[in-house]
Amino acid sequence: IVEAEEMPEVGAERETVPPMVELVRKTCRHILHAVKRATPEMEAALGEQVAPAVLCDQIASALVPVPKARQALLEEADVERGLRRLHTELSTLLKQLKDG
Repeated sequence: IVEAEEMPEVGAERETVPPMVELVRKTCRHILHAVKRATPEMEAALGEQVAPAVLCDQIASALVPVPKARQALLEEADVERGLRRLHTELSTLLKQLKDG
């Protein structure tokens, strides 16, 4: 039997988090347009007011293709650091999509 302990998330109250959330949303939208999957439902999901950590987990689960990177993002307890890492992953993915 395995026991798991929930790690409290930290850093969501930092003033740097809201701009990072918007940057992640913007980059995510660019990816969705690049792969022609920018549906009204996806736009609505990106526009929902959810906690930054929840948004990070949802986007990482849906868009980060490398399992190790995705898992690291899902396990990150520092919200700001998670958003920064997610933005880096999304930027790399967007560049790959644009470069072909």
